[in-house]
Amino acid sequence: MNALSRFAHQITLKHICFLVVVIIVFAFQAHQLFSFNPYWGYDGGAHVNILETLLFEHRFPTLAENYLAWHEPLYYLVLVGLGYIGISFWFPHLLIIFAIDVLVFGLFRRMGHGNLLALFGTIAVISLPAFLEVGLYFTNEALNYVFLLAIMHTTLSLWREDRWSWKTSLLFSICAGLGAVTKITALVAFGVAVILLIIKMVQKRTWKYVLTILMAIVFIIGCYAPWYMVRSQSLSGISVNNYDMLPAKPLVLDERVGFMTRFDDDIFAFPFWYSGGTGFWSMLYADTVSDYLGLFENQDLKNALPAGERVMTTHNGNSVSAYRKPLAEAALRLGALPVAVMLFGILSALVALKKRKSQDALIVLGFSSAFLLALTYYAYRYPYYDQGVIKSIFIAPTFVLPLAFGLHLFRRCPKWVQAIGFTVWAAYITVVVALFFIHR
Repeated sequence: MNALSRFAHQITLKHICFLVVVIIVFAFQAHQLFSFNPYWGYDGGAHVNILETLLFEHRFPTLAENYLAWHEPLYYLVLVGLGYIGISFWFPHLLIIFAIDVLVFGLFRRMGHGNLLALFGTIAVISLPAFLEVGLYFTNEALNYVFLLAIMHTTLSLWREDRWSWKTSLLFSICAGLGAVTKITALVAFGVAVILLIIKMVQKRTWKYVLTILMAIVFIIGCYAPWYMVRSQSLSGISVNNYDMLPAKPLVLDERVGFMTRFDDDIFAFPFWYSGGTGFWSMLYADTVSDYLGLFENQDLKNALPAGERVMTTHNGNSVSAYRKPLAEAALRLGALPVAVMLFGILSALVALKKRKSQDALIVLGFSSAFLLALTYYAYRYPYYDQGVIKSIFIAPTFVLPLAFGLHLFRRCPKWVQAIGFTVWAAYITVVVALFFIHR
C-alpha cells in the first residue's frame, strides 16, 4: 500500500466535516470582501486614498490631503507592491484574512484544545464584529492583527521554551519590527513580551533573553526609522495619531472619570451609535458584540430603500436597514455569553496564577490587560467620544487568549450547562453573521 492509499484510509467523516466547515468559512470571508465596497467601511475612503496615491503618484499623501496620512505604511506598501505587478488589492487582503484564521486556530491548539474545539473557538473569534470588519474592507488593522497574533505566538514559545533559542528570538524580533511599521500599537504587545521575558530571566536566573530584547529593539528601530524620516518631513512633525492634531476638549476630570466608569444601558433600548454613548463600557461592549456604528451593510441597497424600511441612527442622517435593528438587539443580548467566557477566562487565569497551576496564565493576563489599559488611556486622553475613539477593533486580537482560557473552564461545567451554552453561542454566531452578511 503506497503512501497515498494509506492517507486515504486514514481520512474519517470527522476530517471531511472539518474540511467542509473550513471551506465554508473561507468562502464566506471571500464573499464578504468581494461584496463590500471599501469606501463604505470606517475611514474606508481614506485607506483607499493612501493606496491610490502610492500606486498612481508613487508617494504618500500629506496630512492636508488625507487625515490618515500618519498611519504606518507596511500594509499599504504590501498591497501596492503587488498592485504594480497587476495583482488586485483584494487578493493579498484575502490572504491576510486567511492568515488571521490560521493564527487564531493555532493559538487555541497551543492553549490545549483539540482540533474540533479549536475550530469552534476560531469560528467564535472570527465571528466577532471586529474580525468581521477587518475582513470587509482595506484597512491596516488586518495586517496589524497578523503581527499581533504572531507576537503572541512567539512570546508563548519564548515563555515556554526550556533553553534559549536564537531562531525563536529572531522570529519574535521580525514580527515586532514589521508589526511596529504596520501599526504603532504593536509596541504594546512588544512591551508585554519584554516584561514577561524579564520575569522569566529572574525566575530561571538566565540573562540570554536580554539578547532577544536587544535583537527585537534593533529590528524595530531598523524597520521604523525610514518611515519616521519620511513622516517627519511630509507631516512637518511627528504625531502618534491624528487626535494629537486636534485641540483639547473642555472636559473636566469628573466628567471623564464618570464616563470611564459608566455602563449606559440605553444601548439595549436602541442598538446603534450614539446610543449608550455616555459610558465607556457600554460603547466598548456594543462594539465588541454588534455592529455598533451601523456601517457594515450594502450601502447602495440601503439607500435605495423607502424611508419606512430604514432606521435613523445618528443626528447626521446615518441610517441602517430596518431588518438589521432586531438582529443588532439580539446580538447585544446573546453576545453576553462570549464576553462572559472571556471574563471567566481572565478570572481563571488570575486564580491559576495565584495557585501556580498554569504557566500560561501570565501570558493571558499580560496581553489582555495591557491592551485594555491602552484603550482606556487612549479614550481618557482623547475624549472624542462622538468621533469613534472607542472601538473594539483596536484590541480584538487580545480576545483570543481569554476565550481560549475560558473555554477550559466552560468545558468543566455540567453537560447540560455546556449544551445550553454552546446552543446560545451558536445562536449568537448565526445572528452576527446574518447582521454582517453583505447582500449584493
